[in-house]
Amino acid sequence: MEDVRLQTTPERKEYLSLYIKRSKTDQVGKWTLLYLSHSGHRVCALCSMKKNLQLQHLRTDFTTSSPLFRLTNGLPNSRQALMDFVSSLLLLIGLNPSRYSGHSFRIGGATSASLAGLTDYEIQLLGRWKSDCYKRYIRSPLNLFLEIPTKQYASIAYQYANPYKLTQD
Repeated sequence: MEDVRLQTTPERKEYLSLYIKRSKTDQVGKWTLLYLSHSGHRVCALCSMKKNLQLQHLRTDFTTSSPLFRLTNGLPNSRQALMDFVSSLLLLIGLNPSRYSGHSFRIGGATSASLAGLTDYEIQLLGRWKSDCYKRYIRSPLNLFLEIPTKQYASIAYQYANPYKLTQD
């Protein structure tokens, strides 16, 4: 918990800063600082984190070194426990959990950021990518492909194409 700080900017914007001590991509042991702000949507990660922090402080075994996400027995939540939980939710909504993995979160994040119109730089910040490898995670939905011809020819003057007359007069 000591690595999580709820803060406010001089303009009174609330945000959360989170220090990541270790990650798979961090080969030199350099901390990473992440920021989280309000989304303005009814599904808001910052609102959920604030609620989690409030609930954590109510626990009798709470200390500043307590894990941010922990199980009811007080142990840190593991990657496997999270994936098991996600798998059970996928089953509940009728999806095959074997088609999803931890990378599904990176795929979903990169795809939704791209569809929302975030810049390349913003997507790289979001996923902590140092190169353009994030582009491999972006999935294009069917409707995007179906809109391409309309966009492609929207600015071209209408011309009737007669398949039986192949030459110009």
